[in-house]
Amino acid sequence: SGAVTLDALGANTSLGAMVVTGGSVDLSAPLLAASLSGASAGVNVHAGARIQDGIAITGSGGTVDVAAGTFAENVTVSAPRKLSFAGTTLSGLTVGAGAGGTGLGGSVSANTTTGIHLNAPVLLLSDTTLATNGSAISTGTIDGTTAGGQALTVNAGGGAVTLGDLGSHTRLGATEVTGTVR
Repeated sequence: SGAVTLDALGANTSLGAMVVTGGSVDLSAPLLAASLSGASAGVNVHAGARIQDGIAITGSGGTVDVAAGTFAENVTVSAPRKLSFAGTTLSGLTVGAGAGGTGLGGSVSANTTTGIHLNAPVLLLSDTTLATNGSAISTGTIDGTTAGGQALTVNAGGGAVTLGDLGSHTRLGATEVTGTVR
């Protein structure tokens, strides 16, 4: 359960099944395996790696810290995770219905028409910015982890914004929305 650094595993040939169970894992390259799973408590995803790999090897409720930079991938979360973004751009983000209780924090933007869709209740771990370049942003319930402690900024440019309940269980801090609110 110590620290594990994974760099270029399967770089020349795809591996079979890969299970990663380190306490803390650093990813700096894609993990090329037929299937990925794990129970790591925390994963740091650096430029050159894939966010989806980090999610796959993190146990339910585990933390995925994503570095600043652009990641050309549509990210799907299908079970609860804690995702922290540091000025991250990705193709799209979807939190599926089975991922209720997922935590989000930091700044993330989607740069394709996929947009950002939070289809399950999420918790803000820190001040959070969700942005697109004009694509849709839709959310279900968004709550804070401490009353009034986390601000939410939603910026879809001219894109559609559909918001569920905001702060219905735990009050959010300041909330700012830019886009065509529906």
